[in-house]
Amino acid sequence: MVANGTGVLGGGLSEPAASESIKVVVADDDPTILRLIETALPLAAPDIEIVATAQSFETLAVQVETHKPDVVMVDRHFNSRDGLELGPDIRLRAPDSTLVLWTGTASTELADDAFKAGFSGVVEKSADIEGLAQTIRELVKGQGSPTSV
Repeated sequence: MVANGTGVLGGGLSEPAASESIKVVVADDDPTILRLIETALPLAAPDIEIVATAQSFETLAVQVETHKPDVVMVDRHFNSRDGLELGPDIRLRAPDSTLVLWTGTASTELADDAFKAGFSGVVEKSADIEGLAQTIRELVKGQGSPTSV
């Protein structure tokens, strides 16, 4: 799923029960971005709970194993690594989590690469917070078309 505020591409793996919140772990090496998402997303979407954030792969691995979140959002350029490289490792640690690649610029080619790496979707950082929330919901429900942008 590619989300840029106007469209989506992809599908999700797990779905929480209707009365439960969607639990999310967010990984980004920029503390300002983490604070923004941690603050704004739950305000815009009370059904989405940021259960943990991570600024390093080591922290991300621990948070994913600890929380078993519904969604793991990973920055495309996460510290010195390409976030795409982390997909298989995260998938092993949390096989039922929906993985989302969080990036400055999304494309269909990037979405294809992300799917191959175990991600269910790609979200542009420029997407508005309501669009991000809706994309997370759709991914968790397994909605979206693998060929539409």
